[in-house]
Amino acid sequence: MQGAYWSVVRMAVAVLLSSASIAYAQPRPSPDAGAPVAPPMQGGATADSLDQAARILFESARTAFNAGDYPAALARFKQAYEASARPGLLFNIATTLDRLRQDDEALATFERFLAADPAVANRAEIDARIRSLRSAIETRDRAAQVERERTEQLERERVAREEAERERRERESRGQRPGGGPVDSGGGTPPILFFVAGGLTVVAGGLTIWSGLATGGLNDDYETYAASPGATQEQAKLLFDDASSQQLLTNLFIAGTAVFGVATAVLFFLTDWGGSDDDDAPANTPATTPTVSLDAHGGVAGFIHRF
Repeated sequence: MQGAYWSVVRMAVAVLLSSASIAYAQPRPSPDAGAPVAPPMQGGATADSLDQAARILFESARTAFNAGDYPAALARFKQAYEASARPGLLFNIATTLDRLRQDDEALATFERFLAADPAVANRAEIDARIRSLRSAIETRDRAAQVERERTEQLERERVAREEAERERRERESRGQRPGGGPVDSGGGTPPILFFVAGGLTVVAGGLTIWSGLATGGLNDDYETYAASPGATQEQAKLLFDDASSQQLLTNLFIAGTAVFGVATAVLFFLTDWGGSDDDDAPANTPATTPTVSLDAHGGVAGFIHRF
């Protein structure tokens, strides 16, 4: 059907003639101006050579253009150009594309028009519009390039953040801090700190007992010597100073034992003995938990370790 239609149109080109006159149009007329029309061809080719079918299409396109229906005007101008093959109609097509802000196609069509009719009367206006379109296209392309680069940078940053988060989760799943140390997944302190504090408490306590016994022995030596008949004041003073120095050392050991004991007690409650609060942890996961039992005869405190 389409082939038959165009056959009729082309036959009409050879038979039907139009007496319509054609006027010049600006490359971008004001919104209330009439529709653009094709400049007359050089060498005597005037509007009288348009066939009746092409003229109807042209008038319909101009009506649509005046009504602001640029898509319809563009389609009908193209049909008129296909029917008559008049290069001047390229001006109408380019102007309509310009109105539609299809800058790339409008620029290419203006250039085709000038290539077909270099001596067109309003060449200066068309050249100015071509320069404006080229500038707009370059500005648009630069902005698009900047936006692409910005999008790519944001994507790289997003991927980097996701990778860092993935590595962090993997370290936590392996029980390591970012620096390589153990992670307390339960939120408490590691049990090793409690055992270190407890060990220091035991050592300090042992030293306190030793120093206390030594102090008692020196005091006995001082008292025994001072009560002897041949005791001298100078020797008694030396024995007294030795006993006093040992007593001071004993006091320091007592203070250290108290400090380490308090730290051990605090860590007892802060230590994450279970190692994990994950409900999905296997039942046979090793864990150490404290236990305290009291009865009428006393109490027992200790630890239960599950292997």
